[in-house]
Amino acid sequence: MDHTRQSRSEHTHWLRKGPLAPHLDAYLRHLTERGYARRTIVSYLACLAHFSQWAYCRRQSVSGIDEAAHS
Repeated sequence: MDHTRQSRSEHTHWLRKGPLAPHLDAYLRHLTERGYARRTIVSYLACLAHFSQWAYCRRQSVSGIDEAAHS
């Protein structure tokens, strides 16, 4: 696994083009409406982008992600 830091544009790419894209706006709205700090939201999006990249590389659909999908 590559441990280099990704830029925000790379994070956005994995979120906007990956399997979680249809859910991104609702997730952002959820965090914003609950008063999460901008810095926290950015951090959460980086985590979500990493997860989206993992799902994409394993050709996992959102509906197919469960405990068994990690292998």
